[in-house]
Amino acid sequence: MSLQVAIQLLGTVFGGGGVAWVVGLWRDKRKADAEAGQHDASAADLIEQASGRLIARFEKRYTDDQAIIQALERDRNALVRNARQHEAWDQIAVAKLAEFGVVLPAPPSLHLEET
Repeated sequence: MSLQVAIQLLGTVFGGGGVAWVVGLWRDKRKADAEAGQHDASAADLIEQASGRLIARFEKRYTDDQAIIQALERDRNALVRNARQHEAWDQIAVAKLAEFGVVLPAPPSLHLEET
């Protein structure tokens, strides 16, 4: 290829349209890179927000469950106290009735667990 042909080819490619085309490619690449960075940041933000909401829901559920467990433990303890009172009262009632000649079998045990 002669020098004249090479110069004409470069002049044609990098002439008015060629230079604009190269500049356009460079600009488009920079724009695409910037948008990709924004998408990466947006995805990270979305993941962070979603995980934050998920953690908040788990913490609320845990707090609610702890309140339910405490209420159930209070109710169970109250039932055990009440049953022990009845067990003691039954023993007293059987003993008093025995003083008057009424013979009853011993009241059944409630088999309460120690708490």
